[in-house]
Amino acid sequence: MEKITDFDSLIRLGGPTLVVLLTCSVVALAVAIERAWALFRALAGTERLCLDLEDSFERNQLDVAQARCQASPTALASILTVGFERLKERPETIRPAMERERQRVLLRLRGPLWLLGTIGAVTPFVGLFGTVNGIMAAFHEIGETHQAGLDVVGPGIAEALLVTAVGILVAVIALAFYNYFQARLSRLGTELRLLQDEFTEAFGDVLAQARAQAAGGAPSEPKP
Repeated sequence: MEKITDFDSLIRLGGPTLVVLLTCSVVALAVAIERAWALFRALAGTERLCLDLEDSFERNQLDVAQARCQASPTALASILTVGFERLKERPETIRPAMERERQRVLLRLRGPLWLLGTIGAVTPFVGLFGTVNGIMAAFHEIGETHQAGLDVVGPGIAEALLVTAVGILVAVIALAFYNYFQARLSRLGTELRLLQDEFTEAFGDVLAQARAQAAGGAPSEPKP
């Protein structure tokens, strides 16, 4: 039976099935890294953006606030940019427009996560296929040599066990990444909804002030 001394011997022992599993592991790792970077870009600077926007709203500097949103790569900025556009055109549609944009942002952030779920579901069966193939090879050697020693059946059994282990390992890693990103996106969706509601109220205050000014200024408070 061939010993595993380097990567080439590992590939020769595992056969084509192991190549498929290793390819799946590379794809899963690439998707995980790419989605982690996408989430980092979508969240980095969100807290600072909120503070800047609150300051701009207090100073009634809407143009400055809109410019800050347009210059920010965060997910919240993409949602609020739609709100600023509707504030000038159709203010009554701010809430549904921002909600639609929030859904689009979450869809973009999910991106190719389906690949992680697919790899996690498929690779155990690919490993099982390699197991069956290895056992069949072992029985074939028994039939050819009419012997059942370890030297005869060992390579087939080793291939079967190796690809089974790799298939399970790849599936566990892919599903762990998939569940993490699903949970993170679910939490992010809730956080964005809360921030969206807060700034929707801020847009409402801006509209109320504008209407009061159009009517001749805000009414004075009644004297006691």
